[in-house]
Amino acid sequence: NIPSNYQVLFIQGGGTGQFAGVPLNLKNLTKSETADYLVTGSWSAKAAKEADKYLHINKVLNPPLKKYTCIPEQSTWHTSDEAAYFYYCSNETIEGVEFRHPPDTKNVPLVADISSNALSAPVAVNKHALLFAGSQKNLGTSGVTVVIVRDDLIGHADRNCPSVLDYKTMHQSNSTYNTPPVFCPI
Repeated sequence: NIPSNYQVLFIQGGGTGQFAGVPLNLKNLTKSETADYLVTGSWSAKAAKEADKYLHINKVLNPPLKKYTCIPEQSTWHTSDEAAYFYYCSNETIEGVEFRHPPDTKNVPLVADISSNALSAPVAVNKHALLFAGSQKNLGTSGVTVVIVRDDLIGHADRNCPSVLDYKTMHQSNSTYNTPPVFCPI
């Protein structure tokens, strides 16, 4: 169930492309250019490392986990007062850490990488501001990312955001600003 105030975009770059696409599109939601990242495994660690090129990253687990084997209680997280968004990976496949329910981030836009569990269970889209999934894991053609983004988050991209990652450009072009990756039978 995708509410009517969300758009579904098909963007190139796979899930890893959104490690840059998310901060480039959302960093201007607040003046602080800070985002909260819940690092619970390899995928969220890679996302935080990439995002750190574009804005200040607040890793909410401080000190960080020595091993990625659990999700610490939310009461132990150190969130920023001015975060543009809160990022997490719903299923860290390498370590086997999976969220059963999305974190409660109050009024901070919640962003989730759902690449490894998209279409395997219901997703509370309305509790998230943005969800993305690299299609090669559960959805289809390699290189495509499905981005489900709430309307109010479209149009805030950094001026240096590449057009193929800009949610507004992709929305206005019906996700065909560039030829999308397709399967080519031989």
